[in-house]
Amino acid sequence: MTRSQPLTAQVWRGAIRESLHYAFAVEADVSGKAGYVRGDPDLITSLRSSAKPLQAVPLTLDPQFHALQLRDEELAVCCASHPGLPRHTALVAVVLSRCGFPPEKLVCGTPPGASSPLAHGCSGNHAALLLTAHLMGAPLEGYAAPDHPVQQAVSRQIAQMAGEERLLRATDGCGIPTFGMRLKAMARAFAALTAPGAPWEAIPKTMGDCPELIGAPEWIDVRLMQVTRGRILAKTGAEGLLCLGMARNGRGMAVKILDGSTRALGMVTLAALERAGWITPEEAAHPLLAPLRHPVILASTGEAAAEIRLQA
Repeated sequence: MTRSQPLTAQVWRGAIRESLHYAFAVEADVSGKAGYVRGDPDLITSLRSSAKPLQAVPLTLDPQFHALQLRDEELAVCCASHPGLPRHTALVAVVLSRCGFPPEKLVCGTPPGASSPLAHGCSGNHAALLLTAHLMGAPLEGYAAPDHPVQQAVSRQIAQMAGEERLLRATDGCGIPTFGMRLKAMARAFAALTAPGAPWEAIPKTMGDCPELIGAPEWIDVRLMQVTRGRILAKTGAEGLLCLGMARNGRGMAVKILDGSTRALGMVTLAALERAGWITPEEAAHPLLAPLRHPVILASTGEAAAEIRLQA
């Protein structure tokens, strides 16, 4: 893939250009063939929570998965960075109960102000890993270690979907492994995730049907799935990352804000999706997406003090 100029978001406070956010956006199909590209497709960065739908794939591939009869909501929360509301924690508790692992021993820990690790935004992800280990007949203790069988299975699966021979590894914010790879590999992995007839098709379907379970209501991934009714699958990761797939189309995209900020992520993502032909101008103007397309920064008085503009 050829490197091109990045997308640029400028923060203007009155007549003062205050900040710049540079973004790369890379589109690929299941073979790794390039589509729309802005920036460097070979940039290596961490997958972080964008990995969650991919980490759930080994669960759906296990021969015993269908016998579990997981409800759509339960599978969706396995792919989520949820805000810890009672509905989320109750669903995670149900998933976790299927393998008998005590919630208080979840490696993600208890967030400040909460009474249980179930309220942690990554608890559903951890519950899915533990349920996968249970079906594999692997030990539940030590599930976060890179050499644990479930982590090895996840690593192999993601590498295969991304078309990468080797993944870099590090520790995510919730204590489990995260992976480093090129943006074009992330896009390829999400193309594979949403490919027609894939054996893990339950994952994009349930995410598209239950977007409100995947993250906070104001997030770009949740709103995109709501507006497109699941035609676009999306999952944010920390440090300004968003990975997307086109359901039943086999196309993927990775968007990365280089400085790790998220305040311009919605704007640059919508611009990339429009230019790549993923969404229409009418969809981008939807009331759920319009505020992300034209972000305003408020003063403490509630008045608009600055705005973010996309450089043409």
